Amino acid sequence: MHALRDEAFGAQPVAETVEAAAPIVVLVDDEVAYDQLIGDILVKEMGCYVLVCTRADQVEPIVAGTRPALVLLDLVLPGGGGLAALEALKANPATSGVPVIVCTAVSLRAHQRQEVLASGAAAILDKPFDLDDLLTLVGAYCPRALQPACGAEQRSRQTATLGAAV
Repeated sequence: MHALRDEAFGAQPVAETVEAAAPIVVLVDDEVAYDQLIGDILVKEMGCYVLVCTRADQVEPIVAGTRPALVLLDLVLPGGGGLAALEALKANPATSGVPVIVCTAVSLRAHQRQEVLASGAAAILDKPFDLDDLLTLVGAYCPRALQPACGAEQRSRQTATLGAAV
């Protein structure tokens, strides 16, 4: 399958080609280095097709137009913020069933974590997170995804790189 280039929505693919049956993951974050690193890992390790979105106000139309298996969503975004995007996704019948994992560097207090989960997030990953945790969650919500292909030593290096990118 070739990359979806949907300029109307503003989504940018991470890789040009992936398997036709690859699960689609929408990665929503405005940090370019993070987008590229996580996108590459999801493509190479899990066989996912990754679309990158950098603005909160673009999330709902992208998700409605692509019907992804999963959304990875930052909370601090231009265009309205990640929590507003999450609430919009969950309020729309066309997008409410798509699982959303919130990935954030914001130190959330217990009541804020509860608010995010009550708004419909399936899980919260605190940045920097362990790569194995991300891959486990992606595998749980994307049943067609591959099992992680690299070994623990390579994941250690990637996790260290991930921490530097966040």
